[in-house]
Amino acid sequence: MERVLPDDLIQDPNVCYYYECWHSRDKVFERAMNIKITKKGSKKLEAFHKKEWASEDVKHYGKPIPWDRWQKKDFTLEVCEDKEIIGSLTFTINADVAYIDIFLVADGKRSQGIGRVLIAKAEKLAREHGVHKIYLQTGKDWESVTFYVSQGYKKTADLPNHYFHTDFVEMTKFL
Repeated sequence: MERVLPDDLIQDPNVCYYYECWHSRDKVFERAMNIKITKKGSKKLEAFHKKEWASEDVKHYGKPIPWDRWQKKDFTLEVCEDKEIIGSLTFTINADVAYIDIFLVADGKRSQGIGRVLIAKAEKLAREHGVHKIYLQTGKDWESVTFYVSQGYKKTADLPNHYFHTDFVEMTKFL
């Protein structure tokens, strides 16, 4: 069956139109949907999320979860020496879980304790914000895996053929 948009759908370049038709036991079902591609959420979209997630939270967690606990909080730590950045760590907290997105110490400054101080500070900040788990992703065979293990992280997942077709692992620590 050819899929044709119904005439009453207004054509808008920012909207993907999806129309489907299927048959089941001598019945014909049709559905037309507008799938709009938007930038970060509008107030209308946030209101939809608050309303719909409220019942899902009770279903899945047995209680309502305050909306602000679902809002992402971003943190960036910088280590400077002589006004030059020599290390940084960026993490996001969402629903009492922290994800370390960027963790980097300048090549000539490694093995001097900078990484240990950065990760300890990130974990302290995370605990202060009610985080119970912190995790990150790193290359499977990278030297950083040994560092994370020394800081109490454990491998919790293999991520084969991940970023740029390279094997990664997920490392997690419960705080």
